[in-house]
Amino acid sequence: MYLPIFLVIFCRFEMGRSLSPKLPALQDGFHGKKVDESAATLRNENYHTSDFGARKNHPTSYDSSPPFLGSLQLERWANDVDSPTPGSPSFINKSFNTGRERIQHYYQRKNISLETPSSKAPLQQSSPTKQKIKAIVDHLAYHNAPVDVKELCESIEFVLRTQKRLLGAAKQRQRSQEQRRQKKESSFGESAVAQDKSIYLYDLACGHGLTGMLFSCCGTGTELKIILVDQKQPPSHAILFNLLSQKCPWIAEPNAISFVEADLSSATSLTDFSSRNSLRPTDTCHQDIPGLNSETAVTNLVISTHACGSLTDQVLELASNVTDENGSGCAAALAVMPCCYTGTSQGAPYGIQRALGVAWAADIQRSFYLQGRGYHSDFASIPREISPMNRILIGENTSP
Repeated sequence: MYLPIFLVIFCRFEMGRSLSPKLPALQDGFHGKKVDESAATLRNENYHTSDFGARKNHPTSYDSSPPFLGSLQLERWANDVDSPTPGSPSFINKSFNTGRERIQHYYQRKNISLETPSSKAPLQQSSPTKQKIKAIVDHLAYHNAPVDVKELCESIEFVLRTQKRLLGAAKQRQRSQEQRRQKKESSFGESAVAQDKSIYLYDLACGHGLTGMLFSCCGTGTELKIILVDQKQPPSHAILFNLLSQKCPWIAEPNAISFVEADLSSATSLTDFSSRNSLRPTDTCHQDIPGLNSETAVTNLVISTHACGSLTDQVLELASNVTDENGSGCAAALAVMPCCYTGTSQGAPYGIQRALGVAWAADIQRSFYLQGRGYHSDFASIPREISPMNRILIGENTSP
């Protein structure tokens, strides 16, 4: 009596199995590792995310907490979810925050010897970047500079991870401008305005301006001009500038570094800041050929580290301000490290906010915003030991 029912069930099962694709065992999509491995282990790995050939200085992997590149090494908090086990060199008790100590105190706690008289000589602008960074850090520690070791590490790691990409985009912009100038001269038989080789780097919401000044210190050419912008110039800026100029005398040259006291909301473009500081007005947006002899072609870059909340969005808007019919952005490239994400993910799909969190939802929206303004957007990061808000959003203008 039960045999016919059994045969029907068995036949249906066999038919379903034969029609279903033979799928492999469920594995992790990046490394082929089985999903029963702990999430903490996977989070600490460097994920390979693309098989496409990388452009110059463009990585094909994303590391949420890369190793330190500079000479300073911070420990990770014990209450950090990605912290190593107690007893490891990069573990520190949560009752002590190493990042909020002065750089000189850090040297003393680590028993690091301060600079010797032979190392007090100024650096050469052509010196290797890592040599410059080590000498600058030693010099700041020796003179007890008014900067926390966290802020110093933050600026150093940000510069080391964005400098090549930003300057590379600026050079590409200059090559495109030069080609358009030559095309105008050959096509219209008239001379065009000579291209300005200067690169203006705007450090918006800069605080004491350490990050922007380190860009100038690590630069190898005299064409880089730094414009620091914040509501008020803090007393620590002058002290840091004097100490840095002792090791890197080229940053003390006229217009090499300028500080503009201004509110970001009071400006509509980057030229507003340069004109307030009596610098020659700049306009980096691509121009059509007929208009090339009315404006001088220059190149702008924009950076900002930990501009709180919606202030980061103001930075992106100023940097990518569209001023011509081709939709080109004013900055050849930009790099921001957001923080204080409360309210910044409004408008993002609820599923993204729930699955990835508010911070990722906000930064994904920002990357699409940049893409809509003609930028190639990408993410990088600094070591998590410095700050849990360590993600960098990079945009490179892709207009011809």
